Amino acid sequence: MFLLSYPPAYFDVSKNQLNGTISSTVGNLEVLSHFNAGENQLTGSVPEIIYNLRRLKTLDLGDNKITGTISENLRNLQFLELFNIRMNHFNGTLPAGVVLMPDLKEITFSNNKLYGPIPPDAGDADPGNIELRLTTHGCLLCAFYDNNIETLELHGNDLSGDFDNIVQIRSLEVLSISGNFSGTLPSQLAGMKKLQYLDLNNCSLSGTIPSIFENTKDLAHFSVADNKLVGSIPSSFGKLTVLRRFFLDDNELTGTIPTELSDMLKLTIFTAENNNLIGSIPSELARLEMLDTLLLLGNNFEGSIPDEICGRGRGPIDMLQIDSTVKCGCCSMP
Repeated sequence: MFLLSYPPAYFDVSKNQLNGTISSTVGNLEVLSHFNAGENQLTGSVPEIIYNLRRLKTLDLGDNKITGTISENLRNLQFLELFNIRMNHFNGTLPAGVVLMPDLKEITFSNNKLYGPIPPDAGDADPGNIELRLTTHGCLLCAFYDNNIETLELHGNDLSGDFDNIVQIRSLEVLSISGNFSGTLPSQLAGMKKLQYLDLNNCSLSGTIPSIFENTKDLAHFSVADNKLVGSIPSSFGKLTVLRRFFLDDNELTGTIPTELSDMLKLTIFTAENNNLIGSIPSELARLEMLDTLLLLGNNFEGSIPDEICGRGRGPIDMLQIDSTVKCGCCSMP
């Protein structure tokens, strides 16, 4: 517990290894605009009186051990710009009206025990205003159609529900749902043209990788690793000329590496370990001057690593791993 005897506008006790509970005396600081108690070891629930601090712009309680539900009185904080409760033990549902708070710019709920529906009014949020990072447990009932949320992070949980609903959020630039959901890659992903970061790692996905990503021109990170995907690598990935990180490892992919991937000139990491890929390694990959990690172990490749790759202009790839059945003069030890 901590007590206050003076009325500051800014109160920051973050990263101090504090324990105990938040004192209700904090609610008496009527002029308080910024309250940061993040990265401590605080327990207990948030005193209701805090929601009477009408001037509050920042309420950061992230990375503690706080319990309880998110109070509906949070909506009283009409000047709130940042609300962070990530990495705590909050439970219950997200109160209706929270994302409609007029000045709210960032709201972070990741790694709690929230469940149930996302409020239907989330779709009415002010355009371009909210960066929503929401992590919940249980069933996610999305109501995100026609909104302007840019970031959705649901990773590190065990969510179920309709994955197809999420991909209707056309405004998303970051979608990270690793470790959740199941099913196949929805064709609606083709409409998410603003995507820059897509992480579908460990989602129990099955079926093939459809040729639908050529219109996501800004995509820099793509991961479908650790799933059950089959079929070949679509050559249309070569049209993603700004892609930097490409993760296909631990699936059941077959066929060869498309030569068109050599058009991904900004690629730095390409991993396709533990699949059923065959054939030889395309010499065209030597065009990827920025590539510094190429991991291909656990496949059925043959032949040798082309001299063009080992002797490319900027030098060999920093980490190149492939099965010993393939001759390689510049490979790293696995």
